[in-house]
Amino acid sequence: MAWKGDHEPMFRYIASCMSDVSSVRDFAQGEAFVKGFMQAQFGANLTYFTSETEKEVGHGYTDISLTPRLGAQHRYVVELKYVNRDATEEKIDRVLEEARPQLAKYISDHKVKEECDKNDWYLHGIVMVFKGWEMVRYEEE
Repeated sequence: MAWKGDHEPMFRYIASCMSDVSSVRDFAQGEAFVKGFMQAQFGANLTYFTSETEKEVGHGYTDISLTPRLGAQHRYVVELKYVNRDATEEKIDRVLEEARPQLAKYISDHKVKEECDKNDWYLHGIVMVFKGWEMVRYEEE
């Protein structure tokens, strides 16, 4: 993920860990719980990124921003969405459609692009949609 940009296995692994160690009550806060869990994993387990939530970029706030450290070459901006366990496929599709322009706005921000150009980083925009504790959509912009 840090060196080759192969990010999907790591995000899927973290999502599977979340479902393994969480209870239904944990998801009462929905997206906030998912974001907190992801942030805890990146903060505790990865030394190659500085992990921030609610970083202000592109006139909005990213859910998770992973900035490379220690010579890593890949920068990540993550937009998380959450739907209840009883959400329909149509609802999931609508939420995904809402997430795409948000993410596009963040990764096209001139400060983010300048930072990536200056440091020779590859920029990855990721959208993840969770239905309860299950990640049901994963896209790279």
